Amino acid sequence: MNVGHLCKRAIVTIDASSTLRETARKVLAHRIGAIVVKTQSQERRDVLGLVTDRDLSLSCVAHELDPAAVLVGAIASRDLACVLSSCGSADASVRLAQAGVRRLPVCEDDGRLVGLLSSDDLPGALVEPLNTPVGAFRAGIQREQARHDPSVVAPPATMFLPPLERTELA
Repeated sequence: MNVGHLCKRAIVTIDASSTLRETARKVLAHRIGAIVVKTQSQERRDVLGLVTDRDLSLSCVAHELDPAAVLVGAIASRDLACVLSSCGSADASVRLAQAGVRRLPVCEDDGRLVGLLSSDDLPGALVEPLNTPVGAFRAGIQREQARHDPSVVAPPATMFLPPLERTELA
């Protein structure tokens, strides 16, 4: 499955000139773990970086910053690792690990931001293609073992139960 189908496409952004307090409130209101920080020029809006809920809390507490005075653009991670929307989930998983991050911006070939991929989005996509063949393979092995070893219980074949008869309460 490609990243374009897995990523969150509802991208929440904030202007780089917003304060950390405004950013934290927006993150809380949208219940998200990361927010895209943008700059605005006359021609277009560009992605400046990414700020996570962890960045916000650690910046304010550990560095004793005033959340009402510090601008979010000052703490935004700017060297962003990105992934193309056409990239497969396994390749995206490798990219996350190489970059040492939990979230990746997802872009189209032209550089347009289309979503955010979280490490939480990947496990199901990586395992899903294996579920059906692995389950069938295991059931086949168990049935084969049961034919040769009576102590092995084979998985049940599909069974159909007859309709239950209604009994009247006396």
